[in-house]
Amino acid sequence: MVPRPASFPSHMPRDVNGHTSTDRLLETAPEGAFVAIMTHSHALDLAVTAAALLAARCACVGLISGATKCARSSGTVRQIGSGDADLTHLICPVGLTEIHDKPPGAMAAAIAQLLIRRDTAAAATSPKFAAIVPSGAPHA
Repeated sequence: MVPRPASFPSHMPRDVNGHTSTDRLLETAPEGAFVAIMTHSHALDLAVTAAALLAARCACVGLISGATKCARSSGTVRQIGSGDADLTHLICPVGLTEIHDKPPGAMAAAIAQLLIRRDTAAAATSPKFAAIVPSGAPHA
């Protein structure tokens, strides 16, 4: 797959790291990180989801998907060695389900609102953003 660095905004907040490759991505994620997976590739989604869950350092692994993709991803992740305990960190679909719009801005707002709710509920253990991987990024 061809990286799409132009997919990233010109400015990102200090606590967001954009990556055009998933190589070593999870090795640098802080303990308790929040990983949001937003690609147009089901194979890349699955690879990053599985790696994040198996790394066992992410508080939340958020995957943009519908019910079918979520079920397929969960089943495949189980098959490659992740147990049900690891799947408790998977948020699928990520974001508020009350927001049905799919444009990037609406999805970002839905994810931000989910994080605000989680942070309010558990301020001491709020997740940090680890990375955003654009569609087409190569993976390990």
